[in-house]
Amino acid sequence: MAEVLSEVTTTRRLFEPPNHQLWARGREFQLQLLRALETGDAQQAREIMAKHMAFAEKLMQQQELRVERKFGDL
Repeated sequence: MAEVLSEVTTTRRLFEPPNHQLWARGREFQLQLLRALETGDAQQAREIMAKHMAFAEKLMQQQELRVERKFGDL
């Protein structure tokens, strides 16, 4: 999974231009996740991760479409 994410973010340039919404919301999910883990709330941690991954996937797909359109114009 880490390899796939690395390939997607570097090779496909999904973070160009930088996406502040993705960064800010991702950070908030990570802070929520840390709080759930610190309190030992496994169910809450699972729910946060599921929401985080769904949100990130949606924004990355949108970003990928922008990149594809950009390269389609070349």
